[in-house]
Amino acid sequence: VVESTEITLNRVREIHERVNVVASPAAIDPAKTTSTRGLADQEIMNLPYEVPRDIRYALPLIPGIVQDATGQIHLNGAPTRQVLDQLDGFNITDPASGNFDARVPVDALRSVTVYGSRYPAQYGKASGGVLDLESGMGDDHYHFTGTDLIPSVSTNKSIHIGGWTPHGSFSGPIKKGRAWFLLAPEAEYDLELINELPPGADTNTRWRWGDLAKTQINLTPSNILTADFLANDFRANHAGLSRFNPVETTASLSESIYHFSAIDRAMLSNGLLAEYGVGFSRFHTAELPLGNATYVQTPGGTSGNYFQRAEARSERLQINGNLIAPTIRKWGTHELKVGTDLDHVADVESFNRHAISILREDGTLSRTVNFPGSPSLDQTNFETGAYAEDHWSVSHHLVLDPGIRLEWDRIVGGARVSPRVAASFIPTAEDNTKIVAGAGVYYDESNID
Repeated sequence: VVESTEITLNRVREIHERVNVVASPAAIDPAKTTSTRGLADQEIMNLPYEVPRDIRYALPLIPGIVQDATGQIHLNGAPTRQVLDQLDGFNITDPASGNFDARVPVDALRSVTVYGSRYPAQYGKASGGVLDLESGMGDDHYHFTGTDLIPSVSTNKSIHIGGWTPHGSFSGPIKKGRAWFLLAPEAEYDLELINELPPGADTNTRWRWGDLAKTQINLTPSNILTADFLANDFRANHAGLSRFNPVETTASLSESIYHFSAIDRAMLSNGLLAEYGVGFSRFHTAELPLGNATYVQTPGGTSGNYFQRAEARSERLQINGNLIAPTIRKWGTHELKVGTDLDHVADVESFNRHAISILREDGTLSRTVNFPGSPSLDQTNFETGAYAEDHWSVSHHLVLDPGIRLEWDRIVGGARVSPRVAASFIPTAEDNTKIVAGAGVYYDESNID
């Protein structure tokens, strides 16, 4: 007789242990001479700020940055037009106003870096600092994120959608191991109701939408092509509507921003890394009244049609190129970099204003305001710059960053020379003390507005 015994163990509890390994950068980096601060992707997504869809409202979390009442940022006290705003290496500042008006979706960003001082000769046209936005990219797996996908409902006067701010991202492979994409759409819908106005003439609808579309194609293992397309669009059908400004006195307001860039990076046979690209940006605003009737102001409100028709369009075409040499070992190590950038900017603005009549409380005419002529502006400029810089590690204790930049533009005329140098010195063997210093000449972009 053969006897067998079966033993069954029932699972009561499972214990898992997880260890997260996170890189911790050294408190003192001897190779760093620039003054930089920034936000990583997790901080951008998780830190609380007023408008979570607009990266401009997260920037005041970085020391040295202040945001004004119009949403513009100021770095170290500098006017906003003295700050260079970049997206993936291309200038996205409005060439006319100098403002940072582009809304870059936060779901698309990988990092935000702010250069406050001692930034190298690579960065021109900015004496206040540099804001560098870097977007992410998809991988060989599909990813989807979505936030605020369900609109809010309001019961003021009637049941309607009161506000809706959906945003998210979608990324993945076009061809695994070869090409990928990233889409980061965002939108906003607001319905403003004025209780004192009659039904049918009491609403101002505001629409805003945007998207950052990006793709990367590995043409060869040593040649990578990347392209971006950023689109912003805003519409308000009755801007300025209030109890004192009825529908006929309002204006149709529209704003749009379109930015395209493409950059190719190739590793050459001699070890040089070459990158060259082209970018184009267009900014357009329009303020259109609803008719041509005389605009009338009274102590109790306004009537007629808004008095001003305004339209502005600015553009920038930019071409960039850089060469990065392999490390040279001579009296330490050298990392040489040279490059050039060419920009053609244009600004076209037009205004047409008709008369304003101001009445007394009894309805009699107090005065009339007239605007003779129809002022307009049509200005273009061509700017070019070239630079050379070296990251020279003399030893573990001493690092030098010398560089020089040459700039020229048609409006100013003549070449402008921008020498720059920065140094980092660690006087002790324990690497617990670091002395950094720098000096340089920095010019701003010509104001064509």
